[in-house]
Amino acid sequence: MRKEGGVFKNVINDMTGDTIRENLRVMPLTPEGKYKAIRGVINVQFEPAVFLQDGDTVKVKIQLIDRKLHLSNTTESTEIVIRR
Repeated sequence: MRKEGGVFKNVINDMTGDTIRENLRVMPLTPEGKYKAIRGVINVQFEPAVFLQDGDTVKVKIQLIDRKLHLSNTTESTEIVIRR
């Protein structure tokens, strides 16, 4: 999402007409023992898309999908200012 006029809006890819999506994989994280719920931090580094300008403010929405295609809650990053 890019901040426009103080409001965050989805960024649309001009070529596809769809929102920008980045599909990443996380290594399997199955804990030992009876309880399988996990909590942690995932760090991802990516290059800003070419349509973002220096000084643009963006947020990234994140949702995980497990091997059985269950969806996690959606979370979003804090504001990120693009610096090239």
